[in-house]
Amino acid sequence: MKRSERGSNLVEMALIAPVLLIILFGIADVGRAFSGYITMTNAVREGARYAARHRQETENIQAKTLVEIGNANGSLKCDSLPEVDTEADGSGTAKRVTLTCTFSTITPLIGAFPMTATAAMKVEGPQ
Repeated sequence: MKRSERGSNLVEMALIAPVLLIILFGIADVGRAFSGYITMTNAVREGARYAARHRQETENIQAKTLVEIGNANGSLKCDSLPEVDTEADGSGTAKRVTLTCTFSTITPLIGAFPMTATAAMKVEGPQ
């Protein structure tokens, strides 16, 4: 190795390390966002299932959905209660639960962004 090239490896590593760290944290954020979305989907599905069985209990439906979201990895922040809607369609009545949360990333370049999940289930049992 020539004397003039002695520190070139260290300089190259110092230049490329921040890029590699941003890519690494970005990959971690994508995984966390996907996990958060799956948690939200499962929560609204559980809320819609509960709504299909207990139509008149809107507060309990919202509570059931938020209990399911409470097990998330801490990256989801839900400021509002889940929306519970009753809709009529050709085959009967369905209950729809919609939840909007904010996902906070660990990468400062991306920041926080909203995520929404919706589930609907047909009402069971006597009307």
